[in-house]
Amino acid sequence: MLPPKEGFSEGRAGAIALIVRDLAAASPPGWQTTVLGAASDSPPYPGLRFLPVRPGPLLRLLGSNAAYAAAALRALRRDRPDVVEVHNRPDVALRLARGLPGVPVVLVLHNDPRGMRRARTPDERRALLGRLGAVCCVSGHILDRLTGDLAAGGTGAPPGRALVMHNGLRLDTLPPPSAERGKVLLFVGRLAADKGADTFVRACALALPDMPGWRAAVIGADRFRADSPETPFTAALRPLAASAGIDMLGFRNNAETLAALSRAAVAAVPSRWHDPYPRVAQEALACGAVLVTTRRGGLPELAGDAAVYVDHEDPASLAAAFRRLAGDPALRAALSARGRARAAGFELGAVVGRWTSLRESLLG
Repeated sequence: MLPPKEGFSEGRAGAIALIVRDLAAASPPGWQTTVLGAASDSPPYPGLRFLPVRPGPLLRLLGSNAAYAAAALRALRRDRPDVVEVHNRPDVALRLARGLPGVPVVLVLHNDPRGMRRARTPDERRALLGRLGAVCCVSGHILDRLTGDLAAGGTGAPPGRALVMHNGLRLDTLPPPSAERGKVLLFVGRLAADKGADTFVRACALALPDMPGWRAAVIGADRFRADSPETPFTAALRPLAASAGIDMLGFRNNAETLAALSRAAVAAVPSRWHDPYPRVAQEALACGAVLVTTRRGGLPELAGDAAVYVDHEDPASLAAAFRRLAGDPALRAALSARGRARAAGFELGAVVGRWTSLRESLLG
């Protein structure tokens, strides 16, 4: 089950929807996966069973998440699932667990639970772990945010209920890395301060004058769709990018983004916030772009020694990394190869196997 604001169609899918799409498409024999998500005018991804959730008049009575959960519950009672997996909404997972007695409900956390309804306090997180079949965290960083302070309350977390489940990629569907990579610095992501898009632009403004033959581009918008609205942040970013000669390419779908990553020499993920386990960093490594990133959240866990790390608040640090990479083709080649080797651990088949084992254990 997707979060209510997440689309499930080409051109409207964020990272969570792409992760769910890949897992659903790789369901092993004996399992059928149904994706629940908000109703949309856009057709869902083909070849997958999709149930649109329509809160209707409940929206005004209950609020968005509660109405979404109530509408989903009606659909699930008709569908009679064996296991339900709710992505990134603890309050929705709890409502479904109460409404579907005997059905294991799993919560999948892609972000810090301490900022989510029904998971902000240690007592709420203890209750969450006690009520749900399991809580899967996309990184060790998120697991620590879920359970790191629970022992202080006396009871701790129920054993075996909280675990790390890294996200995977369908490596066989990625475009092959280009033999002649363009001298391009590329930022891909949501255009917001926490993702460091402005840090990237300021770093390029500092570095590009010293990097003849190189250029920079930004792929992304405030929302995961082509008609994303202009925000104060993006409006302020555009003149800075223009003065530095940076191409602002706007939203691109996942296929176009992967093609750009397969051609670019360097991909920057200069996150300021504790980024849990960003898919774009996985994709950059798998596509052979040299990853330049920060040591925030789950990024070191994801990239290991296959990335160049910079200060998350210092554009000059990022600019220095760009200059160094531009002047050392051998280093770029070595890091690209190291990144692709690291990405082999993201293979979706292994991830599906771990999910299948968890599901079967929940069913006894």
